[in-house]
Amino acid sequence: AFTDYFMTSTMNKQMWYKNTFTSAGNDILSAFSTYFRKVTNWQAQIFVNGELKTTQEGKSNPGYYTINLNDRIQLNAGDEFTIQLKISCSSSADIPISEAGPDYTLVKEYFKPGVSFFSADGETWTDFYGYKATYGSGDTAHNYMNQVACIKAFTTQGQMEFLNTTIEIMAYNSTSVILKILDQNGGIINTGNVELIIDGNKLISSVSRSLAIVNTYLKPGNHIIQANYIKNDYYNSSSTSQTIT
Repeated sequence: AFTDYFMTSTMNKQMWYKNTFTSAGNDILSAFSTYFRKVTNWQAQIFVNGELKTTQEGKSNPGYYTINLNDRIQLNAGDEFTIQLKISCSSSADIPISEAGPDYTLVKEYFKPGVSFFSADGETWTDFYGYKATYGSGDTAHNYMNQVACIKAFTTQGQMEFLNTTIEIMAYNSTSVILKILDQNGGIINTGNVELIIDGNKLISSVSRSLAIVNTYLKPGNHIIQANYIKNDYYNSSSTSQTIT
């Protein structure tokens, strides 16, 4: 449970914090929760076994928030997943913590080395476990001894269902090919990659707002184009081909 905010003497306007969890079963990570002390611009990144799976940004007023992920993430039993937050404020960016001590109850599963970290630059990380510091003085001093960052993960049991996709060659000219990819419900896709094969040559491009723009050079004449949306954690693959002039 939340007990205090972690503050530094440097009064950084930007801070990072993260917690690492181990999946107990085949689950779907769908949300996380945390606290914000003041108006905060935040960026959340989710890693599974060290691989970045999704990035999400937002802005929140002070308070406790449960934030639904735009991209749900499949977890298998034993997977290690990390929820990492970058917070930016107009004054000091303070990190919500849960402290261990005679007056506090802290889940022992998370109170151990290598679980909860903070950073001032997103690159050099300090383990919250056993970290000791004092901010301020007198009766208003904050004494930090043993703590973890307040990040809670929300999962549901089961396997994700992959949505089918469609891909079409929407437009082309001598320098580019535009592809349109939709899910089975006609919904917008904001993730994944397409593979474009032109006369046997392969090109890769990312998908954003259901479009992939592939830069190429088409000489005058006929060309055989094959476009493939590559299967990922959320969508099945799809393909189309066309001869263009």
